[in-house]
Amino acid sequence: MRALVLLAVMLTAACAPQLSLRQTLTWDAYKECQDAGVSARLDRIQADGGWDLTGREGDIHRVDRCMLEYWQRAAREGRVPALPASHTVTPVKAEGQAPASQSQVRAASVTDSSTSSSSR
Repeated sequence: MRALVLLAVMLTAACAPQLSLRQTLTWDAYKECQDAGVSARLDRIQADGGWDLTGREGDIHRVDRCMLEYWQRAAREGRVPALPASHTVTPVKAEGQAPASQSQVRAASVTDSSTSSSSR
């Protein structure tokens, strides 16, 4: 019986989707930055490690900024080569209402002195 349970656990773990290094870094960044904006929700982690956040405007921008700083630290430490190609933040007016607006950000690669990003 014990062997059967162990086999079931191993098969379940083997079938679970695996995150890439960049996706794992984004997940770790979100978990570390989650307290910066309680309404911010990580909706999607893109293949390149980019992310989609939804929540109240102030909250999502604080979490987004924190996550970018987390990525910058990781890049300086050599854990990831550069920032994700893009990420989006979507402010919502109030709980249960449609998003107020959406902004997509294309992030530049990290340098030791500064990072620039532009909205599109």
